[in-house]
Amino acid sequence: MAKRKTLLSAWLPKGHKTTDLPLHICDGTPFRPAMQALHHQGQALVKKTARLVSQPNQDLIKLTRKRLHLCQSNMANQNVLIDRLKILQERAKGQIQVVATRLALIQH
Repeated sequence: MAKRKTLLSAWLPKGHKTTDLPLHICDGTPFRPAMQALHHQGQALVKKTARLVSQPNQDLIKLTRKRLHLCQSNMANQNVLIDRLKILQERAKGQIQVVATRLALIQH
């Protein structure tokens, strides 16, 4: 510390309690350079992340969304087809019963 004073204890107030700090972090060195270095590291990480979401990746995302939309449309069309086939199946069952009834009447 300045003027050769010795720090005997350090703490942070937290409500009605205090949190003791290790003395080696309170050595009198300003925190600003460390905070600036941390800030620069954070900015570098943000820039790196931004580069990962570059134009080729954006294009890939657009194509993937388009493909997803096409798949959803296909699924909707297939569901309509399934519903129509179920209706035809029920009609066919009805026709089979009519034919079976007619055959039974003819044979008796």
